[in-house]
Amino acid sequence: MIKHPLSLYFAVDFVYLQGYARMDSKALFFQKGIFKWFQFIQVIFIIRGLFMAGLTVYLLQKYGIDGYGDMLIYKQLAGWAFSIFVIGMFFYINVPVRNFFAKQQNQLQDNNNLALQQSNATVE
Repeated sequence: MIKHPLSLYFAVDFVYLQGYARMDSKALFFQKGIFKWFQFIQVIFIIRGLFMAGLTVYLLQKYGIDGYGDMLIYKQLAGWAFSIFVIGMFFYINVPVRNFFAKQQNQLQDNNNLALQQSNATVE
C-alpha cells in the first residue's frame, strides 16, 4: 500500500480528466521528491481509518447505542477535519511538482548554454 499509494492513482486520474496523459503523469508523480507526499497522504488515510474506528468504539462506550445521534455529529466533524487536511495535502503537492519542473527547466537552460559556449569555442 505504501509503495503504490491510492492517492497517487487518484491524482493521475484527476490530471487525466484535465487532458494530461496517464503515463506521463504517473512517471512524474513517481519522482522521488513528489512520491513521498503521496505516501504521506496514504499514511493519513490509514490514520483516519484507525482514528474513526477508535472514535466509534469510544463514543459507543460513552453514549451507548441510545446516543447514536450524538455519535454521528462527532464522527461527521472528525471526517470533515480529515477531509480538509487531505485536500490541503493534494493542493500542496503542486509545490513539489512546480519545483521539479523549475529544476528541469534550469537544467535544460544550463545544457543549452553549455552547448552554445562549446559551439562558439569551435567556431573561433
